[in-house]
Amino acid sequence: LLKTYLTDFLREDTYAASTAGLGYAYELTSKGIRLTFSGFSDKLPAFATTVAAKIAAFVPQDEAKLERYKDQISRDLAEFVNQQPYQKAGLFARLCTDAPSYLPPDVMEELKGVTFKELQEWTRKLWTEGFGEALVQGNFEEREALELMRKVEDSFQFKAVPPEKRATSTVVELPIEKDGYGLALIREELNPSEVNSAVMVQFQNPNQDLKNQMAMLVIAA
Repeated sequence: LLKTYLTDFLREDTYAASTAGLGYAYELTSKGIRLTFSGFSDKLPAFATTVAAKIAAFVPQDEAKLERYKDQISRDLAEFVNQQPYQKAGLFARLCTDAPSYLPPDVMEELKGVTFKELQEWTRKLWTEGFGEALVQGNFEEREALELMRKVEDSFQFKAVPPEKRATSTVVELPIEKDGYGLALIREELNPSEVNSAVMVQFQNPNQDLKNQMAMLVIAA
């Protein structure tokens, strides 16, 4: 909901910037919020600073839009039922090892009960504390990159959360079966008119060594 409100709120500013080749992305993930700024322009630092400041200060104000946004989000989530079986199988396979994780129907159900007051209160608390990491990539000198990050950081001014209190996503280790074919997760097809099915086979690598993990990605590619 917040992302939808924000997109609408920033549309005028970001549209003008997009015609100059500048863009931004605002994503909410299980690990937190990810902001991305991009573009081949010397105006990128100013654009990133301006948008970051507006995001940090934003609190939804138009309650009349809430139900319309809810309906829009619900319709997008409802499309999950009509996806191909292999697409659903891929999502199930990924979510069963990620924590926290939620299926689109669960999100739809939760969405119904969200009030405008709750959305405002949650938004006001969003930037009170946190932990941020940044990556600056491209034609920047170190001094310019650090200055850009300082300006973006100043926009949020949240209280730093100590390491032991930082929320992180985890990978759930699947149980090892001594006999048989391993662990089987069986889900009924949600679309009653769908006659096809899909099987997703997943092998989990328990080795946490970064070099080993990277080698697997290279081999898989």
